[in-house]
Amino acid sequence: MMKDGLPKTVIQARLRRSRERLLEPPVLVLGCLSMEDMDDYPDSFRQRNEWIMGVQSVSLALGNLMLAAAHEGLGTCWMCAPLFAADEVHRALGLPKRWEPLALLSLGYPAEEGASSRKPLEEVILWM
Repeated sequence: MMKDGLPKTVIQARLRRSRERLLEPPVLVLGCLSMEDMDDYPDSFRQRNEWIMGVQSVSLALGNLMLAAAHEGLGTCWMCAPLFAADEVHRALGLPKRWEPLALLSLGYPAEEGASSRKPLEEVILWM
């Protein structure tokens, strides 16, 4: 963030919020991709698509976990921080090198109900 030219006060505030997001929830779920059991192709086009299918699979699994949690009255928050700090995640958790951290979910009972800042569905869906 310093390289991006952000003021120290902004950096401190973001770091404080990040720490809260990681330390307050009772459960964190890390979604990782391993290409170990995926198909191996000799050309980069198909190999990249195989990787994309793996990312989609991890994402769908985490999304289903979020839906199941909501059904049980639990809150979740999707965080992409592992994408930006994969080496640190590997070191901190002792993950196998072949595991690629993709997303982190916080999971727990919501502290409070808040108003959604999301756009209404009709503003983001095009029905044809």
